[in-house]
Amino acid sequence: MFADVVVPRTPLDELTYRFAPEEPGELHPGDIVRVPLRRKTVTGAVLRVRADTEISPEEIQPVIDVVASQFITPDLLRLLRWAADYYVCHLGEVLELVLPQIVSGKAEAVTAEIGAAENGFNSLPSELEQAFNAGNFGVWVTAQRSEFQKLLFDFIRRAFSNGSVIILMPEAYRTEFLPLLRRVWGERVIEYHHQMGKKQQKAAWQAIVRTNHVVVGMRSAVWLPVRRLSGVILVDENAESFKEERVPCYHARDVAVARARFASCPVLVFASPPSVETWWNLRRGKYHLLDRVNFRIDRTNVFVVDMRQHRRELVSPRALRDLRNALKQQQIALCYINRRGLSRYVECADCGTVLKCSRCQSPYILSGAGRVRCRVCGAEDEAPERCAVCQGMNFNYRAPGVDMVVRELKRLGIECQSVTGGAQDVQLAAADAGATGFAPVLVGTRTVLRSDRLRVPGLVVFLNFDTEFTIPDFRSRERAFSLLVSLLSRKPSRLIIQTTRPEDPLLELALQGKVSSFLDQELKLRAEAGFPPYKRLVAVEFSGEEKTVVNWVNKMVSELSVLPGIELLGPVKLLQRRQGNPQFRLIVKLPANLMPAKVIDRRKLRHPRIRVRIDVDPREML
Repeated sequence: MFADVVVPRTPLDELTYRFAPEEPGELHPGDIVRVPLRRKTVTGAVLRVRADTEISPEEIQPVIDVVASQFITPDLLRLLRWAADYYVCHLGEVLELVLPQIVSGKAEAVTAEIGAAENGFNSLPSELEQAFNAGNFGVWVTAQRSEFQKLLFDFIRRAFSNGSVIILMPEAYRTEFLPLLRRVWGERVIEYHHQMGKKQQKAAWQAIVRTNHVVVGMRSAVWLPVRRLSGVILVDENAESFKEERVPCYHARDVAVARARFASCPVLVFASPPSVETWWNLRRGKYHLLDRVNFRIDRTNVFVVDMRQHRRELVSPRALRDLRNALKQQQIALCYINRRGLSRYVECADCGTVLKCSRCQSPYILSGAGRVRCRVCGAEDEAPERCAVCQGMNFNYRAPGVDMVVRELKRLGIECQSVTGGAQDVQLAAADAGATGFAPVLVGTRTVLRSDRLRVPGLVVFLNFDTEFTIPDFRSRERAFSLLVSLLSRKPSRLIIQTTRPEDPLLELALQGKVSSFLDQELKLRAEAGFPPYKRLVAVEFSGEEKTVVNWVNKMVSELSVLPGIELLGPVKLLQRRQGNPQFRLIVKLPANLMPAKVIDRRKLRHPRIRVRIDVDPREML
């Protein structure tokens, strides 16, 4: 008999080993075994058992022994294969996520039936209750923050009565919901995420694989070999933290949905607002909407400042007045400026029109020598003399960053400090303010908007909202809309939005709470430009000695360009953020129904002097 074994933490797929039923014993898919590899003994997972093989038995090494029987469930085995094909990586790289390096020694899996305590929760919507009763897969989406907590607890109660529950949520939500969850389910609620120490992770992992739990994590929790997965919850699907930047570059939302499909259990997604991909699935009837996505906006304390009336100013008179009032009242005010403000997009100073690439509709940046360049597809052209919309001849190429804002505010007599290190820095600044009785203006990127301080009324100033939806990225408008809607739903006491495009539909629809209208409009734009969800994108990045990389990339381009239905953007040379070899990126557009591994063969990309990184469904194009 022969077993196909996958070894974690290796750039390998299945390796074939032989075994006899009498020793080490009968093997099954999902068993954890010890096998020889390169003069070492390593631990791997059995993916398949078969009676014959094309390889000569004399050339095949034997399985040493069995560590744990049927440890990895069938649905998780299917997920391994799906992830390797979808994210164009090796099975060993995916298995490392299921069996992380913290795991050592003998693993024992014991399934226990543990029901959740009844605490008088209301019943679930009928269609969701039917899915639980029938053991069916389905994705249900809710967009109303006010109704979410009750629905979350009802879903957990119902799912936990059948098995384990995996909840994926960003750090801010964990801080909010963990005490509430533990108040009901006690020690059955376990955290598992990268911010824990290795000893804590190991203890949590060993507890999770032994019996049913309510597991709360961020990305890595979606791969845990829980016993009898019966429900998955995804909180704030638009959170950037759900995207893994290391290989395999997976998105926790998509992996969670795939895993639930293989396990035949329902998924609950909280999305305020839903992503364009989720909205597309809702429109097609693949997902189910539990409530409305539109909401009412109180415009009383929301002010949009047309910066075309203040062309030479970074801070408008209204914002300056409100910041000074916040200082007098010792209230923390937040000034937000996009970190990616260093992208020098080209904007008409008269009408606010942003110059876009005619090929992929991404905003141009100013490259040099008076030329404009697309950082997505590499197209380059002469900078125009006049605006195509208003025929104006005044163009802005400046996009301020945090340091420039801090200098300008201090020049205007506003006591402020930069906050760019993380949410902890914001909390420390707030704690200092409480201790000293003095609250400076905080200036930062998305960090300041993720702070728990936003749960209390406060002043928020978008200093240059245009940079949100004018950066060269097809997701920029969706990201800007989501950011604004999320902030509006938390109801700051005063919000000031500075923009040169106050009439832009994105801004108008957000301030009217018309989420569905914006998402429909965005789907139309994506369809015209051929971007997700209508196409699938794969970003292939190469780094190494420039001449070698250029020749290698050109070879790949020549091979891919002849394939039917495939479109290539680039290659383009990326801006270097640190010293080292230059990087080049090639964007491959695929039909949405085609698995990336069918087009891109990772084995053909190997080169001894070139490092290759493959990112399927990249979240950012910069």
